[in-house]
Amino acid sequence: MRTAVTASLDRSIKMWDITTGQPKSSINTMSQCYDMHISNSETKMVSGHNDCSIKMWDINSKECTHKFEYAHNDKVSCVRFTADEKYIVSTSKDDTIKIWDIRQKKILHTFEHDLFRLGST
Repeated sequence: MRTAVTASLDRSIKMWDITTGQPKSSINTMSQCYDMHISNSETKMVSGHNDCSIKMWDINSKECTHKFEYAHNDKVSCVRFTADEKYIVSTSKDDTIKIWDIRQKKILHTFEHDLFRLGST
């Protein structure tokens, strides 16, 4: 992987070339982003937001390809692609873990338990 990503306070995601340390591009997310993840193929990115949404991005066009609105009932704190890039796993301050099918653009499963509490903000 040659690309790293960072979230900025200006509601943008910055992409960096790891080899050179130079900025590659920037995406305006239109909402505060708490986490993001680039797919293994470096063609897609997913981001989790304070407005409870999850957004999928095309890295080349920098366009939002899908938005799961109200994906959680509180801020989305972590999002990750599975290795095969077919699913997204997300966690939230609502103390749930959710599995999303990227192709069908729908939730597959919600995991929750009385003793599970997310430890970060």
